[in-house]
Amino acid sequence: MENSIASVRQKILELQARREHSQAEIREKLKLKGFELDFIDQAIQEFLVKRLIRDDRFCEMYVRQRVRRGYGPVRISAELQQRGVSEDLIHDALSQSELDWETQVTEVRAKKFGNQLPKDEMLRIKQIRFLQYRGFTLEQIRKLF
Repeated sequence: MENSIASVRQKILELQARREHSQAEIREKLKLKGFELDFIDQAIQEFLVKRLIRDDRFCEMYVRQRVRRGYGPVRISAELQQRGVSEDLIHDALSQSELDWETQVTEVRAKKFGNQLPKDEMLRIKQIRFLQYRGFTLEQIRKLF
């Protein structure tokens, strides 16, 4: 593979064309492809200046996508941290999304288990574990039950 600034730029464009990526994701993918770190950092900086890579935009899109799939704020936050997004951007994206997490947790539970709340303690525990796995806080889950 040609290892030049032009080839790094091209690869970034290809990555961003498929889906939005965070800076850290792009850097990691390019390192795995064997590109030189100097070229990677230079190209990323150019894209940042041109606002073609934006962690805030990535974060907002990621939050929307994961909420649609039924995930809660704890899980979404952890996934974004793994993708190298700063805690400030994560906090901003989650608070700006103006989601009603209590409604969200209710809908996710109902989709998986039906509208009727469980009367059996074991079923209730099973549902609580499921909702925790999905990333809802204990407070949100407690209010539901």
